[in-house]
Amino acid sequence: MNSFSKEISYVEKYEINSWVRILEANQDWIVYRSYPSNHTFEGQPKVLPRVDLILLGVKYIELKTDFYNGFSISKPKNEKSLEIAKKFDNFSNEKEDELRVYEIKSKEGNFYVLTANLWIHVHKEKTGELPLKHLITPDLETYNNYLDIFIKDWIKIK
Repeated sequence: MNSFSKEISYVEKYEINSWVRILEANQDWIVYRSYPSNHTFEGQPKVLPRVDLILLGVKYIELKTDFYNGFSISKPKNEKSLEIAKKFDNFSNEKEDELRVYEIKSKEGNFYVLTANLWIHVHKEKTGELPLKHLITPDLETYNNYLDIFIKDWIKIK
């Protein structure tokens, strides 16, 4: 367990299969939120949870404001990610396993983002609550209360 109230799960790739759009931003923090349809297919849960993609400390971004058909996100180990890291990341030692460049693949194209950290928060239920006011706080109790009340899973890309 970390110093927060939620255990973090690590995955190689994460997919969101619903409409995703920018929700809010504050300086170099950007939040995208999924808006799943109420229509589900056999085998899916009856209500799909909302998912927040939270980018912290953004240094380079080439993203859209909306992804109509969702996307997948991973940390590629390719020439373009290395080129972005060399050009924009002053803190990277350029080791491939430590790059902070993420690739978002969608039907609209492939996009890259360089960010100090990237979190995926899967909500317990649909909510209109904005996350940044809870996440940009020195008060750990406020932060943990937000995680406990609203967040089912906290995921990071390894």
